[in-house]
Amino acid sequence: MIIGGGLAGLSAACALAERGLGVTLYESRRQVGGRAASFTPPGHGAPVDFCQHVLMRCCTNLLDFYGRIGVLDRVAFRPRLTFLDREGRLSSLGASALPAPLHLAPSLLRLKFLGPRDKLAIARAFAAMLREIGDGGPETGDAGDGGPETGDRPAASCVLHPASCVLPPA
Repeated sequence: MIIGGGLAGLSAACALAERGLGVTLYESRRQVGGRAASFTPPGHGAPVDFCQHVLMRCCTNLLDFYGRIGVLDRVAFRPRLTFLDREGRLSSLGASALPAPLHLAPSLLRLKFLGPRDKLAIARAFAAMLREIGDGGPETGDAGDGGPETGDRPAASCVLHPASCVLPPA
């Protein structure tokens, strides 16, 4: 018995069913997905997501789950992620020729919706990741259980690879 049909509950149900166990999943809402869902507002033709808006290659557990449920082929990774801020300005995030995790530094610095404090906080987070790797911390990203692997690349190198979107059903 699994209570909750969010990503964690769905993933657990899938893993148990793959091992031959009977699964009953209980969800209080009309649809499963939890926070990873969408809705169509009244009078609006397009659905609005209230879920994970960016899927990165380092999200190996989610990519593994998508593979298990047969929708991984509907994920399309994009080389750039474009943002529209409240003032109508466009900014984009994408990799440069610099080595990871510095590959995003030029576009992060140009993001118009982030102030200097936000940019400094991001720089500190990347510096902490580099220190952790330098101190013998986590060196690979691995979904375990045969999921998509990043191989022997440092974990920081897959942190913010180009983002993706999940394509609508064909």
